[in-house]
Amino acid sequence: MVVLLGLVLVSSCNNTNSIAEKPEIRIYIAWPGYQALPYYNWSELALKPNGPEPELIEEILTLKGYTYYFVADYPYRDAGDPRIESLTDNGADVSIRAISITPSRSALVDFSKAYYVDGLAAIVKDESDIKSIKELDGKRIFVYSYSLAYSWVRENLPNAILITEIDANVNPWTLQDQGLADAYINDKISLLTIANSNPQFRILKEQLTQDSLGIAVRKGNLELLADINDAIDEMMANSRLEEILSGYYNK
Repeated sequence: MVVLLGLVLVSSCNNTNSIAEKPEIRIYIAWPGYQALPYYNWSELALKPNGPEPELIEEILTLKGYTYYFVADYPYRDAGDPRIESLTDNGADVSIRAISITPSRSALVDFSKAYYVDGLAAIVKDESDIKSIKELDGKRIFVYSYSLAYSWVRENLPNAILITEIDANVNPWTLQDQGLADAYINDKISLLTIANSNPQFRILKEQLTQDSLGIAVRKGNLELLADINDAIDEMMANSRLEEILSGYYNK
């Protein structure tokens, strides 16, 4: 009995160590002092961001027994996509910020199953004569160079004048207020947030794409990826995922 008890104790200790061995997870979303509504807002003096995507990734990792922190000092190089490069540079383990799952991105990082489906749309000044997407061809359009909007415009509006450079502290839709752009193309849920708060803007009726959003995971971390997918399944089944997102992603 003493021997058996010893084996039980050793086994119990080994199980405890196994649970405790889960690494601390580094989450990239952005930097303090920045926001991209409705996805996140990170106040300059706050230790972490708030919003649906921070809340989602925190709950997923907590559910699966991970500790974590938000990376606040990843060096942005004014080019490329920091949501992906933070992982390929080994500056973070997971990244979440309205990242559409695409073949080119999937070659660089692993993606969770989709937690939301959105798509591209365009926003213009309400006083603009532009009524349809086809009327944007030949117009000045702001898009982020690393976004799906950039490649979509190049392929579908070949005569459009692409604007991709902007001060980090300037909201891109305000370029239209300054007469520097005619439209802004981005995820529809983001544009709805803008239009709801800025009645001088309206969203064109056509939705340009349908894109699945996923959590990006540093390539090869299969255990973490499996845990995230398992948590997403669980949160879908008990409606917790919808509960987190619905307070922000109201269409």
